[in-house]
Amino acid sequence: MIDRGRLALLALLVSVFPAAQMLAQTPRSNPAGWQFSVRSPQAQQGSKREENLFRVETVMVLVDVLVLDERTGIPLTGLDSRDLVLYEDRVEQHLSHFSRDRLPLAVLLMVDVSTSVQQFFPSILQAARDSLTRFREGDRIAIMAFAGTTQVVQGFSRDRALLAAKIGDVSKATEVGEDLTWIDNSVYQAARYIRWQSRTPERRVLLVISDNEEAPLPSQGFSRSQAMTQLDEGGIVLCSILRGGARLEMIYGTGKKNRLLRSMRKHYKPGSLKHFSDRSGGLVISPDSDLNRALPQLIELLRARYTIGYYPSNPVRDGRFRRIQVRLSDSGKQRLGSPSLKVRYGYILNH
Repeated sequence: MIDRGRLALLALLVSVFPAAQMLAQTPRSNPAGWQFSVRSPQAQQGSKREENLFRVETVMVLVDVLVLDERTGIPLTGLDSRDLVLYEDRVEQHLSHFSRDRLPLAVLLMVDVSTSVQQFFPSILQAARDSLTRFREGDRIAIMAFAGTTQVVQGFSRDRALLAAKIGDVSKATEVGEDLTWIDNSVYQAARYIRWQSRTPERRVLLVISDNEEAPLPSQGFSRSQAMTQLDEGGIVLCSILRGGARLEMIYGTGKKNRLLRSMRKHYKPGSLKHFSDRSGGLVISPDSDLNRALPQLIELLRARYTIGYYPSNPVRDGRFRRIQVRLSDSGKQRLGSPSLKVRYGYILNH
């Protein structure tokens, strides 16, 4: 009979192995988020009773960091793990993984189909088709339409020809409504979809093209905080391209002396896309006219991010929000000066 103490020690030793070995494994579904839960081979081979008694898990958290030149806004290259320091809840963490554009992307392209955006459909759809060539072979893309709610137009796929053909179907989405836009509710549903359909260790991105305008009515469906929780639990970065913004002009007319238009603008709140982008470590681009340049620019910035991974010093799955801060090390400051770091606020480690 095997001594339980020795068995538990053996499981502990074999469960902690290098991040590179773990990331090289075949991707598996991981609906809980971007945390990687690793079980020891011995625990998997044991009886169900032994598995329940002695199961040991190690969780790796992956964080994307965009490092930009403070003056030019151009992404900086040539960094290594010695240049960055990561803190979780003010406790410095040991970095076990460091790479740049090595892990594949899982990008959900979510297009606003509300009335105020429809006049921009031709340029939006063409830019989306052209942008497919910017992704790498291993990246997967899905397409979703939204207004009051969401509708999946095409699930995650690497087939670029299929995706290009399906992009046009965004304008045919009939299940989302056109007149009312509920951004919080739509982001919640999109984040849920990404969590359940993406794979380990894909880097998850929700890319939204919208005018970021909502009706001056109480929001319906899921709230802003519920949507943010989905992004935090899924490790999803939300990026926004804000295009349009003509809903009020379409309803009330144009002109600087239009009193009704000015009055309605006081009650017409912008949506929460900028809030979601900032909290999740994403980007916001507001193109003046050329969407064909803005979308490829955003994709290139996604590719320019560094991915760092660590095993949290607090491994307890307590379901609470954990604050993340990434800074330059002393040697990094000497080499790089004071660049701007774009990183998410934190994450939630699920039960």
